[in-house]
Amino acid sequence: MNSTENILSSESDFVEVLEKCKGLDYYIGTEKTNKKQKNIIIKKINLLIKEIKSGNHKLLARSECKSNIKKKLGFDEHYSNLLFSIGDKAKNYYKDEIRPYTESPVSDINDYSKEVINWIFDECKRKWDVDDYFQNESNKEDFLKKLLENQEYIHYYQYYLHNVDSDYYQVNYVSSTENPKITLNESEHDKVVFLFWIPYAFSMLRYDEVKFKIISNNLKVDKLPTFEKPYYPSEYEHVIRGCIFPSFILCVLDISENYVVFNPKIEDDYALWVEDGFDIDIDQINFRKILKSTNYNAGISFTNNKLEDYKC
Repeated sequence: MNSTENILSSESDFVEVLEKCKGLDYYIGTEKTNKKQKNIIIKKINLLIKEIKSGNHKLLARSECKSNIKKKLGFDEHYSNLLFSIGDKAKNYYKDEIRPYTESPVSDINDYSKEVINWIFDECKRKWDVDDYFQNESNKEDFLKKLLENQEYIHYYQYYLHNVDSDYYQVNYVSSTENPKITLNESEHDKVVFLFWIPYAFSMLRYDEVKFKIISNNLKVDKLPTFEKPYYPSEYEHVIRGCIFPSFILCVLDISENYVVFNPKIEDDYALWVEDGFDIDIDQINFRKILKSTNYNAGISFTNNKLEDYKC
């Protein structure tokens, strides 16, 4: 019999995982789906698989402990109740009581200030071990000038710091993978794996090997230092700026309980859900009220191709 763990360990991508999961028990919240609900879900899975295979969107996953999810959400009830409402945000959005210590000056998702760039230079000077550029203080003005002219360069170096130590350098990234086996690398007994997709219209929020190589080539043209592997190629890593929006979380594979919990919004009748995500008409007043009750100190929105964060 298939299990969530066996499926994740045996398949090479998450499209195949979704296909195999059709034989598992399906839940919405804590309730097992009836035959009608399961048929609706399978029909939507088939549509998403078709769209993913066309190359328009990207299917990814992130593994997490239920205990950590509950800690972030601040609730002791079933983890899926709020995960599908709030999503999963970068550590920079944690309240102080659960947030690892950091001296990062990054105040919000769009903080491209001189202070942040100078901080990046100083921290790279401490951590960088492949180039002498950061050891020469006279390069600081050159670095500042070029990064003020190109925000993607700031993202690149911020991710380098995230790569070095994601607890200490909280720079608004959430890691994920396109390889199912990677989600089982750690051995927490209460692990879950949530599957989400990034629609084409939101692809600028996702960074992978290809995108980092493009930025790296541009940096070389501008005579700025690059590091050879600004990602984890063996982990097929993709990093998401800011958060994984709840509208794009399809389901959660519960490893210990061996079932799949689906986003309740999958039952909604909205034709463009693959392109736009679930629940596009969000009640902002109610959403902020829910967010304030969690251990996140801010929310994130995406409007006119731009991320914005706001305090609770």
